[in-house]
Amino acid sequence: TRPDVIKSIHRQYLDAGADIFATNTFNANAISMEDYAMQEYVREINLAAGKLGREVADEFMAEHPDRTVFVAGSIGPTNKTASMSPDVSNPAYRAVTYKDVYKAYKEQVEALIDSGVDLILFETTFDTLNVKAGLEAAETALKEKGKDLPIMLSLTLSAQGGRTLSGQTLGAFLASVQHINLVSIGLNCSFGAADMKPYLAELAKHAPYFISAYPNAGLPNSFGSYDETPEKMAVHVKPFIEENDLNIKMKKVFEFLDGGNKVKIAVMTRGSKKVLARGKDAVPELFARILEMIGDRGNLESKSKPDERTKSIIVAPTK
Repeated sequence: TRPDVIKSIHRQYLDAGADIFATNTFNANAISMEDYAMQEYVREINLAAGKLGREVADEFMAEHPDRTVFVAGSIGPTNKTASMSPDVSNPAYRAVTYKDVYKAYKEQVEALIDSGVDLILFETTFDTLNVKAGLEAAETALKEKGKDLPIMLSLTLSAQGGRTLSGQTLGAFLASVQHINLVSIGLNCSFGAADMKPYLAELAKHAPYFISAYPNAGLPNSFGSYDETPEKMAVHVKPFIEENDLNIKMKKVFEFLDGGNKVKIAVMTRGSKKVLARGKDAVPELFARILEMIGDRGNLESKSKPDERTKSIIVAPTK
């Protein structure tokens, strides 16, 4: 209802230096929207939010030809869990089933794809069964639409014991989702950056993907506000980068002229074999040339083992 406000927030992230920003669609799924009797508006909300993000990104890149930015379609965990009972007196009860979650996520993902987002982002994941339904829904929707958008996954830990709300350790969670061709995995929400550090290091050590993180500004005080300042948070976040726990970063950029269209290519130095490619469908013939140019064709096309590190590339048409 206030696209001007959301557009301003998106723009502030880009002006601050972000290369990836998320749509305002965290709870825009039928399960969460049921609380407000708004299930029938799910597709409309996701389409509007995705198109708004696309508009902001395109405007920003037109103004800053040296920058390439990506719109991530944000998908939250829903407000129900498929793996645990909300009724302590009936542990077998489930408020939602796997099929329910799959159906809700598929509707959301389809709308986000149609809106023009560059990535699919599952964030604040607390229930592995929920996100497995979502990941299956995303892969199915992408296949049905003939798209190959990268999928990012970010989970949240319920306490400093380092487990998800559904009880899994980071290692167990990784094992549960490695059948999906993810481009990245990471942590968000949870506690502040300082307390997140050891878990992020553990994830970076074992995950065969790019690693992301966006922690809270500490934990809220008794009044519900946050005491941590940007300066304090910067001190805690700095080691993430210095110790290479976070590794979604572009290292080399090329430009091609293809049929009169300028195409910008950014080569990334660590991660999975998944290709992060905005505009890939429009310029598929470039890929052989790109891979040949960076001398890594065999690596990118190989069936990499889970613990191998291969290169990924981003392709984005520029105006």
